[in-house]
Amino acid sequence: MKIYGYSVVEPDELKKMKEVSIRATSEGLREIAGFLIMTANEIASGNDGSPDHFHLRDHVENWNEEFPDIIVINTNVYSCDES
Repeated sequence: MKIYGYSVVEPDELKKMKEVSIRATSEGLREIAGFLIMTANEIASGNDGSPDHFHLRDHVENWNEEFPDIIVINTNVYSCDES
């Protein structure tokens, strides 16, 4: 597993993250958890029509553009180097 992110200060430079912290309400955490479970199930299904990536913003009904997005890469499309 690898986690990458963009900083608000340096928005054009993708960086590999050592750790991430999430500050959210219990409702927000449930939305994230549901999104991650849904994408894990979709990737595990091996469906040829699955997108190459998934955005949290596409799955949250009242998305606010000030929220940071979470993007999950479909490892059936892009290989996952676990090293």
